[in-house]
Amino acid sequence: MAAFPETDRQLVVDARRWSGGIAREWLLPWILLVLLGGTAVFEWFYSPIESALGDFMVWSRPVRPEAGRAWELNQQGADAMKTLGALAQTSRLRQAAGGTLSRWSMVPALMDSFDVFSISPQRFIDLYDQLPPALQGMVIRPIDLVHVRTAGTWQRVFFVREGDRRMLYLVDPYNVVLYQSKLPDSFFERYDRFSRPVEGYLDQVGQYAVIAPAEAFFQALAPAGKVELSSGDLRWIASLEGRLESVGFAAKPTDELWEIGFEVSREGRVLVYRYWIGKAAGETLIHELQSFKRSEQAGGKSK
Repeated sequence: MAAFPETDRQLVVDARRWSGGIAREWLLPWILLVLLGGTAVFEWFYSPIESALGDFMVWSRPVRPEAGRAWELNQQGADAMKTLGALAQTSRLRQAAGGTLSRWSMVPALMDSFDVFSISPQRFIDLYDQLPPALQGMVIRPIDLVHVRTAGTWQRVFFVREGDRRMLYLVDPYNVVLYQSKLPDSFFERYDRFSRPVEGYLDQVGQYAVIAPAEAFFQALAPAGKVELSSGDLRWIASLEGRLESVGFAAKPTDELWEIGFEVSREGRVLVYRYWIGKAAGETLIHELQSFKRSEQAGGKSK
């Protein structure tokens, strides 16, 4: 217990000391409480600390991986926009590619690039007319094409790559398949050979078992001979520019088609054009030419 002051002077000193201690013990907590309360109120209305922290986070890393529903939704939206943009770009490229398709040799590359693309029926007809009748049948038989075309519902033609297969679909406005077929690799190989003549002679550029002069070939055709070629075959032969010298035939048919080589001379060059006809016509034609060569050889021996 504290001793009572002995003198008035001591009493005054002790009183001053006691009053100062009370002030420090009670006044300082109130001052701190007021300061903290004011800081809390200021932060509640103006949020300077949160704003500064947010500015720092944005400055340090604009896209942050912190978990949160809002961030997840924003990220999903950004991913969806990227996907949609990629799909739109692919769609534009497909339309542009389909609009420039002018040769069958372009089809495999477009399928490898897009897997799926489409063209109009008229563009397909233009492509179809480029083919000889034998190769037309590898895409779609003429009678089937006539049936689809005259039905009045043909809308688009889709080329689709399904794994290792290349498929063709003719569809109506509701994407109902009117006709479908597989485009084999042998078709594109034959078209490549058909569309690119090679320089040289028949005995140099291909394995042709029978080579006969052009005159013998025409003698074998109807009405003089037994072989009836289609009007499409005859038109293509007539379109060859230059002088038709010889015609060669493969030893046997492949996939029911017989390969023929036409040797044409033009402006000092000799070119060989590759063509195909059906198995039945090819067998009759090669038989007629073999008969012609045998009779020619027999006539030579008699002389």
